[in-house]
Amino acid sequence: MIRGKEDTEVFRRRIPLDSVHRALTIMVVSLTLILSITVLLTITEHTDLMTSLFETVSAAGTVGLSLGLTPELTPLGKILITITMFAGRLGPLTLAFAIARRERKNQWRYPEERPLIG
Repeated sequence: MIRGKEDTEVFRRRIPLDSVHRALTIMVVSLTLILSITVLLTITEHTDLMTSLFETVSAAGTVGLSLGLTPELTPLGKILITITMFAGRLGPLTLAFAIARRERKNQWRYPEERPLIG
């Protein structure tokens, strides 16, 4: 779009706009989840940011790696990590679709206009 192309192209293949939107949705939901849980762990567990971030990313990716913080978590911290592991296993797009409201199709649409930008 910035380069003036309508389509997203990678390795001489065109990526559908729907796939691009899904990828961006997954990225935004995942980053929001990881950053939120990291901040909450940093506040509730009184640890440094990097340790909390590592534990959260490891839980979201269901990798099983730890810096030793997980066994020392308070019950609230363990619940937060469990929720993160569950969300990471299900997948952020599945959770986003489950939470989102169903969209109704309109019977009519406004005409499209291409305003001058820039």
